[in-house]
Amino acid sequence: MPTEYEQNQINEGIKQYLNDLLSQTTITEFDPIPGISIGMATERGGISHNPDKPNQDSIGLATLGNKLLAVLGDGIGGSRDGEVASNLLVKIILKLKQANADMSLEDAVDAAHQAIIDFDRLIPMNQVEEKKLKDSGRLRSAGGNMGTTLVALEGKYDGKENVLHTELALAGDSYAIVFTPTANGGFRTNDLSEKARKADTGWDHRERRSVLVHYLGSNAVASNVWHDGVHMLNLDLPKGSWIALYSDGLTLKTADDKDHFTTEDFRKIIEKGTKLGLSAQQISSEIMKAVNERAAEPHLNLTHAIDDKSLILVHVE
Repeated sequence: MPTEYEQNQINEGIKQYLNDLLSQTTITEFDPIPGISIGMATERGGISHNPDKPNQDSIGLATLGNKLLAVLGDGIGGSRDGEVASNLLVKIILKLKQANADMSLEDAVDAAHQAIIDFDRLIPMNQVEEKKLKDSGRLRSAGGNMGTTLVALEGKYDGKENVLHTELALAGDSYAIVFTPTANGGFRTNDLSEKARKADTGWDHRERRSVLVHYLGSNAVASNVWHDGVHMLNLDLPKGSWIALYSDGLTLKTADDKDHFTTEDFRKIIEKGTKLGLSAQQISSEIMKAVNERAAEPHLNLTHAIDDKSLILVHVE
């Protein structure tokens, strides 16, 4: 029977091995799809406050013929190994769908969720981790202390009609916004944020078997969040449309629940970039640049508060 010190060393070795296997926060395994432009970006937040903090966001893209798969996870802060949970989520969904194109997105999400719980149970917590979770009121001795949010898109492109037929899966506070072109050259916004999802009858609110509270893999999240599982939605994106998948760090939300980078800010950048003929990757960079400039405004005092920020942007050309 190993001592506590020896067990901690074993646990750290296993986690390091897994992180080496997962290796990349950004995972890209795709061939271009004619008619679809894709951009992506991720940045670690709070660097000046905690320079050793890992990026707990993970993003990934894959294509299977004319199908696109985009996955973004934001590991739960305050729980254990959020970066591992989000990376497991992305890697497992991509690998399962690539191995079996007929597997539903919902089933792939279920499998990733169970894998996160199994990994959490595999590695016992050390005393520091256990005390941290106990003090925060998030401790669950039987597993469920590791978790991640989710926003995932599976899209099939119809080149004849120039439409991307999509299915979305969301859990927790990672988001999606759709921008549809209007006759006057602007864009109409459909915000699929958590508040919109709660009220929108188009969403299929499917409660996962093992999600006791809110996020994938975790049953230890603050009780004031309303989510009850994974939310699924089917929608068609016509020619000229954009869809942004992003983590909540991009909104620069503060303790008073105010977003300092809003849906309207998104829309203005996408509208300007479209008129200038910028690619999805160029517009993604412009969005990230604008978020960082907003975060640096002295009167907002966001220097130490900003979270990790991640974005996947898809354009139906």
